[in-house]
Amino acid sequence: MSAYLLTDEEKHRFSQWLQLQIDSCKQMGEQMAKMGGPVGAELVKRERAKAAAFTLVYREINSGETMEIGG
Repeated sequence: MSAYLLTDEEKHRFSQWLQLQIDSCKQMGEQMAKMGGPVGAELVKRERAKAAAFTLVYREINSGETMEIGG
């Protein structure tokens, strides 16, 4: 199996996309919080979980380490 490396440009583009996703999830969560009730609360929880996942990947890809995918 071959390994795939992200170029600096790909890493930058992916990082920008992740940041957009983080911002979008946070905004959606804020809007859903205004809905209130159990449905709104569940949707807020889902958006917060998504934002946390995107944030984790964002931090890893921007950690300064070389990213290698595959093995």
